[in-house]
Amino acid sequence: MARIFADRMSCVRKSFVREILEVTEDSDMISFAGGAPLPVFSCPGRSQQLAKKVLSECCEAALQYATSEGYLALK
Repeated sequence: MARIFADRMSCVRKSFVREILEVTEDSDMISFAGGAPLPVFSCPGRSQQLAKKVLSECCEAALQYATSEGYLALK
């Protein structure tokens, strides 16, 4: 099924954030963007342990918005 949009939508520019994220998908690209660590540094088992600990000990605080410095207990 083809999508049909209003003519005015043809003038809408792509999201700058979306364009940046498309570039980071290149395997030759090393991104220093916040929130985009190299997958090799992730450890699912350890991440699950830490998430379980934080959510069991201080769930209410951990799931709230915080300052841009982040939630101190997770640092």
